[in-house]
Amino acid sequence: MFAGYGNFTLGRVNRHPLNVRPTRKRNYHCDLQGSLSIERMCQLAQVSRAGFYRSPQERLRVEEEMEVRSSIQQIVLEHRRRYGYRRVTAELRRRGLVVNHKRVARLMREDNLLAVQPRAFVVTTDS
Repeated sequence: MFAGYGNFTLGRVNRHPLNVRPTRKRNYHCDLQGSLSIERMCQLAQVSRAGFYRSPQERLRVEEEMEVRSSIQQIVLEHRRRYGYRRVTAELRRRGLVVNHKRVARLMREDNLLAVQPRAFVVTTDS
């Protein structure tokens, strides 16, 4: 304890019995598990336990990435490639997808969906 500062402790949050943390969501592996332990399932599948828990998260991440990519492509093509990453980000938010502007810029760059600047009209005759 530090003098003059009351009951101040360094480290984790107060572990008072009334400080209840929300419980974790039940993992979907439990439904598929049956009577086997997770360790045994990993041995049978020749997968590490970390890999066993990581794979569903990666699958969800890839599905979300594909959904965002398709939405970006749809928006860019609707607006004839005139929208840059800022406008595309705003349109995604209007449609209910909250995506970081840096992620939108990266995906547009990877898919070669950069905005095409309209050419200025140049008068060539003195009519």
